[in-house]
Amino acid sequence: MPERSGLAKRRLRAGIVGGGRGAFIGSVHRIAAELDGQALVVAGAMSADPAVARDSAAAWFLEI
Repeated sequence: MPERSGLAKRRLRAGIVGGGRGAFIGSVHRIAAELDGQALVVAGAMSADPAVARDSAAAWFLEI
């Protein structure tokens, strides 16, 4: 892989919509997004239910 410089060295900061507690696909998408080390999930709207959203964000170590 060619060497990157400047802003290109920064990892993409990504957010996930949906896929909170009880949803299989959310964690699959997170793993896929972070697999090559070029992206990091930093935010999420994990559920329409605020309690589920908070619990899911905490389980993914996202800031609340």
